[in-house]
Amino acid sequence: MVEIQPENLPIATFAVWALLNLILTIVTVLIAVVLIAAWFRKRDDVREDSEYEQKERKYLAPRIAASAAAVASIIVFILTQDMSLPMILYDKWSILHGIIVIAVVILAIFSKKRNGDQEPDNSKDINS
Repeated sequence: MVEIQPENLPIATFAVWALLNLILTIVTVLIAVVLIAAWFRKRDDVREDSEYEQKERKYLAPRIAASAAAVASIIVFILTQDMSLPMILYDKWSILHGIIVIAVVILAIFSKKRNGDQEPDNSKDINS
């Protein structure tokens, strides 16, 4: 029988999952859902105007990209976190989740209309 000396023991690594990663994933998904829901709501409220539709398409791309980032965030969370293990606040994957949230926030900012972009006036002139 071989005796193992205490200085030769491997350093124990504990398998855990990070609460911050779950929170950041939820925030990412919520931002993407709000962006897509706002686009559909606005689209239903506005009459069919081809010029307006062309302007709206440029705001759709960042919203689709935000949705794709939200799906990627969910996939990364599922692949890197085992929620049956003990929980810690953050781990090495928290940086990646933080980068995804920052990217989605930037995409949300780009999906907002600028002051120069006006919606078409759907109201009828009362005096005419």
